[in-house]
Amino acid sequence: MHIPHCKNKGKILSAIVKIPFACNVFLLDYNNLKNYFDGSEYVFYGGRFIFSPARVSVNQPGIWYLLVNDGECDSRYSYCWEQN
Repeated sequence: MHIPHCKNKGKILSAIVKIPFACNVFLLDYNNLKNYFDGSEYVFYGGRFIFSPARVSVNQPGIWYLLVNDGECDSRYSYCWEQN
């Protein structure tokens, strides 16, 4: 499984995601991504988006992983990264 990711050097990193319908769009660091897949408690930026494009931003350094899910939405989205 390929999980989109991007390295943030401490600026504002945004994921702009085009979704076909309401989806959950999350940015997570590595530890929280691992917790997500382990079924443990995790912390994320983002949430449920009804309208496209969804924009989720973080301002902490590190590698950030993009998860988009809600049934079929997993494979039917496009995204780009923006750093300011």
